[in-house]
Amino acid sequence: MNIATVEDAWLGATHQFDKWKAEFEAEFSAPADETEIALGMRELIGALPPEVLAEMERMNPQAFGEVMGKYVGGTGDRGLRTDDRGRRMEV
Repeated sequence: MNIATVEDAWLGATHQFDKWKAEFEAEFSAPADETEIALGMRELIGALPPEVLAEMERMNPQAFGEVMGKYVGGTGDRGLRTDDRGRRMEV
């Protein structure tokens, strides 16, 4: 998979996220809080094809791990996860 394919997939997903965030803020007349942003990011990441995620991890494993740990749940070996509202919890 080439870098252009990964960039195109990420740009498409972030465009959808920006659109969702704008709609949320317009509907509720307030900025999206951290929990809502985390939920949106979780959906964005979940919409990416597995091969794009694998290539993103290969290109920058540290940044990929940080993003996945923050938004998808799981922070490596510390036994922390996020619940369905994006809040951290022990497992």
